[in-house]
Amino acid sequence: MTAPWARWTGSSPTSSAGCLFTRNQVREYGIDGHAPVVRGDGLVTGRMLATQVKGGASRFRRATAGGSGWTFWSDNDHLHYWLGYHVPVLVVFVRPGDGAAFWQVIRPSTVTEHAKGFTMVIPSSQRLDASADEQLLAIAVNERGLLESFPACCAVLPPSAVRVLERARDADPLPAARLAEKLATGRAGPTLVVRALCTTRPSWLCSNLGSGRASR
Repeated sequence: MTAPWARWTGSSPTSSAGCLFTRNQVREYGIDGHAPVVRGDGLVTGRMLATQVKGGASRFRRATAGGSGWTFWSDNDHLHYWLGYHVPVLVVFVRPGDGAAFWQVIRPSTVTEHAKGFTMVIPSSQRLDASADEQLLAIAVNERGLLESFPACCAVLPPSAVRVLERARDADPLPAARLAEKLATGRAGPTLVVRALCTTRPSWLCSNLGSGRASR
C-alpha cells in the first residue's frame, strides 16, 4: 500500500525525491510511515527514512522571522524517541491547497530543547520534491542514530569521561548517548557545554543520568 506521497503531491508513489513512502499499517508512536530510498538510476538502496507527517493550515501560521520556514513544536518524549530511532526521522509539513511538502530531519543540531518540549524549524527551502533527492539519499546512507554513534563520540573524549558515560549507558543507553553527543560536539568548549546543561536541566538528563544510577 503506497502512501502518503501520492496524497501529498498527486504524483506517483515512487517520488521524484527518490523515496517510496508507505504508511504504517500498525500504529506506531510518533512515526506515520517509512520510506525506502531509491537512487536516481532506480536502484533501491536498502536504506530507510521514517516520517512524521503534519498537515493543516495551523502548521503554517508559526512562520519564522524573515519567512525562512515554520516552527514545529513537540514534547520531549517524542524527541527522545525520535533521536533513538533506528533510522533517521523526517518531520514533514504538508500545505493545504497545493499539497506542497516541506521537511526537516530530527537530529541534535536541528532542534532547540526547552524545559517542556522542543522546537525545530521546517525550512521553506526544503521542499519534498526532486530538489531533495541528494540530501535525502545522503541522510539515509550516512546518518547514524545516537546509540550507534556512541562509540565514535567516546573516541574523541577523555578516558575519564568515557568511563562515566559507559557506566551511564549500562543504566540507560539513550540518555548516555545524548550526553556523549553533546560533549563530543562541544569538546572545544566543555565548560560551556556543562554550564548549558546545568542551566537548562533537560528532562532526559535529570530523570535518567541525574538519578544516580549511572554511578553504580
